[in-house]
Amino acid sequence: MNILLCWEDEYYQNLERALKRVKNRVPVTDYSIERRIYSDTAKGYGGFKQFVNIDWAIARKKGILNPRSRGPIDKLVCIADADRAYECCPKIEKVGVREHSKKWLLEAEDSWTTELRTYTNVDPEHVFGKFIRWNRESIVISCFDQLQVIKRLAAKQVEENTLRSFLENCSPNPLVLDNTEFTDTYRDPSSCLLAMMKELGHTHPRKNHINVEDALGAFPKKISDELMHRIPDFVSIAELINNFE
Repeated sequence: MNILLCWEDEYYQNLERALKRVKNRVPVTDYSIERRIYSDTAKGYGGFKQFVNIDWAIARKKGILNPRSRGPIDKLVCIADADRAYECCPKIEKVGVREHSKKWLLEAEDSWTTELRTYTNVDPEHVFGKFIRWNRESIVISCFDQLQVIKRLAAKQVEENTLRSFLENCSPNPLVLDNTEFTDTYRDPSSCLLAMMKELGHTHPRKNHINVEDALGAFPKKISDELMHRIPDFVSIAELINNFE
């Protein structure tokens, strides 16, 4: 089975690598099915309509060329950041600041999937829309206890006790927060990331700094249960893929 992931982010390579590592930890329904994953980009929120309308039609019939797929694509999963989900589908409202976002997420994904399927008459039931709460920075800050990630993010030598002292002064403290509450608690991951970078030696931190991409590239190969709980949407995408038949 050939599965194509269409990322909103043009620089998706490290996100794809992290997702594949999460996928390897998620149970598979039928091990007799080989699920081959390929990726492409919509180049922004506005690009999904054209991708589903044109690129999916071609990929479904002939496959893709770069990299060359082993036959036609069977499933298409579109992936975007949830912080601007309303740009994907006008029916999606912004989630309330104090609202638990899990129910909102499920409804948003259902609305977006329905919207995406209106863009094509080529096996629309094989097209899906999934969101990541809240953006790529969320994945980086979820690795606050992964030293190999923090070292890539830092501009200076990092001592574990220095980082711990910083995290203990965060409000709330992620070291004592229930991991299942991480996504709903840290809804402004960009601000959290910039604060971390400042503590790690960056005088002018910015979220598109090369160190952020390096940190994402260091996403662990062996993923702890704690980290899995902090990235539930990657887990959800992995479960979707592993349940395709």
